[in-house]
Amino acid sequence: MSLKKSDTSSLPSYSAVKKLLNTLEFYKFYQTQISKTLYTVNYGSKAAKNLETDAHPVKEIDFISTANSIPKGKYHSAGKRIVDDTVFGGNQSLGNSISGMSETDLLLSCIKIFDWGNVQDSNIEKAFSMHDENMLTSHLQNSIAWLNNDNEITLPGTQLIWSAGWTKVYSFASNFVTIYDSRCAAFLNYILIKFYCTLPEKNQPSFKELTSKMLFFAGKNTNIRVPNKATKKILGLKTYSAGKNDARAMVANKYASWVIRYITEVHFKNEIITQEQFRTVDKAFFMLGFNIDDIATDSELEKWYKEVKPATDSGKTKNSASLPLKAA
Repeated sequence: MSLKKSDTSSLPSYSAVKKLLNTLEFYKFYQTQISKTLYTVNYGSKAAKNLETDAHPVKEIDFISTANSIPKGKYHSAGKRIVDDTVFGGNQSLGNSISGMSETDLLLSCIKIFDWGNVQDSNIEKAFSMHDENMLTSHLQNSIAWLNNDNEITLPGTQLIWSAGWTKVYSFASNFVTIYDSRCAAFLNYILIKFYCTLPEKNQPSFKELTSKMLFFAGKNTNIRVPNKATKKILGLKTYSAGKNDARAMVANKYASWVIRYITEVHFKNEIITQEQFRTVDKAFFMLGFNIDDIATDSELEKWYKEVKPATDSGKTKNSASLPLKAA
């Protein structure tokens, strides 16, 4: 699908996003309400065997120690195969890694990531198709070069591919690109909603310029990861539909990466961060987005996540999406 001008015209660069967050003093909110918070997350006995050192399903963790509490081998072998940041030749730029690989080696690297991520077979089929047409290298170079460009948000006029599988490929082939899946989006949206509610009403529209770039991923998962209709409308969050709005998802992936990168800079108190530092924060989003029911307060769940039954007045149904979004 094509994007509306409003989807790409505002906040056209990382510096613009950073300026907005600094102006609204997001860094103070992060330091006082997120980074030092102790969360209790129940991953369930099955998931815990892959994610916890002691296989215990309940884990008390603060934000930044989340990733450090997981053995690297365990985190990177979520599926059948072990995958880490060396899959494309280590912590290198795109030009130094992918461009030096053959189409076949690149195909195998993509398949390793798809297998690790336990994604749909259609991702592998697409990779084979591009490999057969000798287009895999050029596609990844173009896509990742765009994701790594801090001053460009308008999508290139080339073939666009985005999915829960391909975001993992883009992430492993880049230094500061997040794996934008339902878990990452869930925790990121939770933070954005929480911050929105702390803002004076006059500042909320400018922050919505950012939140309206983000997605939520609906699915069959019983865990709470999706806000209610009222919250989604007020913040402008969009639904991701596989294969229907890949252009929007690609842009959202970039904005999400920028926000997580900004948070990494704030946390480590340095505007020049390393890939390892970014991955630490990125993994924390992945772990804490498992189930918002575990990390949100009862008041937050009630106001931001539980669907409100429309009230009636003289037999007419009121629009529940017009309900005010207030701080919990």
